[in-house]
Amino acid sequence: AACAPVSAMAFSAKSSLPGARVASAAGASPRAARQRRAVAVCAKKAVKKVQVVLKSEVAQVGRKGDLVTVRRGFCDNYLIPQGLGEVATQQILDGIAQQQKEAEAAQEALRQQALKIASAIGTVSGYVIKKKANEDNVPYDSVTQRDVVEAVHAKLPDLGLNDKIADSDVTVPDISKLGTYSATLRVADDVNAVVDFAVISA
Repeated sequence: AACAPVSAMAFSAKSSLPGARVASAAGASPRAARQRRAVAVCAKKAVKKVQVVLKSEVAQVGRKGDLVTVRRGFCDNYLIPQGLGEVATQQILDGIAQQQKEAEAAQEALRQQALKIASAIGTVSGYVIKKKANEDNVPYDSVTQRDVVEAVHAKLPDLGLNDKIADSDVTVPDISKLGTYSATLRVADDVNAVVDFAVISA
C-alpha cells in the first residue's frame, strides 16, 4: 500500500526535474514553430495574387475591361485606391463569362453572314472590267483592286461592298492583256471570295 505513493512521488519528482523539462520543451517547441511557419507561408501564398478587372488602361498590365492577375499589394496599394480596377468577385466573373459568350455568338453570326456573301460572289458570273487597249490587247491602264470591287458591286449592289471592302482586301493578279482572270476578295478575317472577271476593251 505504501509503494504506490512512493512510485507516484518518484514519477512526479522525475517529471519535475530541470533536465526533464528542458528535454520536453526542446522536443515540442521546434515542431510547433515549424508548423506555425508552414501555416504562415501557406497563408501568405494564398493571398499573394488576386484577379482584378481593370477600369482603365494600365501600362504593362492591360486595357480597360481586361481580367488580369496581379499581386495583392499592387491591387490594394495602387489599383483600387487610384480607381483603376476592382477585385473580380464571382458575380463579376460570371458577368465577364456571359459577355464573352455573347461576343463569341455575335462573331460567329458575322462569320456566317460573311460566308453567305462569299458564296453569293462566287456564284454570280459575268463580272466585267472595261479598259482601253491597243491593237495588241494590252490595256493602257492597270486593273486595280477598286476596279474589281466596283465590278462586283455592279452585279450585287444590294451587298454594298463598294463601301465595305477596302482595296487592301483585294488581291489582283498581274494583268498584261485583255482576258479572263481571277481575284481574291477578303470578306472577313478568315473568309475569302473568288471573283472570276473578264477584262475587255472599252
